[in-house]
Amino acid sequence: MNAHNATKAHKLVIGIGSNDNAEKNIAAALDALEKKYGAIECSPVYKSAAKTNKASQKNRTYLNLVVSFETNDDIKTCKENLRAIEAAQGRKRNHADVSCDLDLLLFDDLCEVIGNIEVPHRDITQCDFVLRPLADLLPEQQHPLLKKTYKQLWQSFTQSTALEPVEFKWGEE
Repeated sequence: MNAHNATKAHKLVIGIGSNDNAEKNIAAALDALEKKYGAIECSPVYKSAAKTNKASQKNRTYLNLVVSFETNDDIKTCKENLRAIEAAQGRKRNHADVSCDLDLLLFDDLCEVIGNIEVPHRDITQCDFVLRPLADLLPEQQHPLLKKTYKQLWQSFTQSTALEPVEFKWGEE
């Protein structure tokens, strides 16, 4: 075995969301991910209305998508890299304006809690704005715990809100 084959590439699936200058911030997140990890695959982008935030009394509209790519980094390094990308885009935790939210949804078929990292991420089965783009991107891939495809999970999802596909162009001049 040569040195190139010694390191196993891991498949990551990341959820991306923003409600603050969303198109610009999502494009910046995609640029940062591509720069760090190379080629990425993207789901369609969906618009969803969030519940009214009591602090600001504003109804926030979110844009969300799911992306997949490969890396040789371990899961903790990946999580640190995602937090660094969020911070570079001005992400403030527990704030109504979300410039960039990057959630590690899947790391290969790992089913584990490592520190504050839980994979698969619970939002996959609880949030339509995560499950629908995941079903679009990886329809035949199985959820590592439930052993159902994401397409099957989406077809049986009953908590759906009003998701709207959004025309989103990234990386095109």
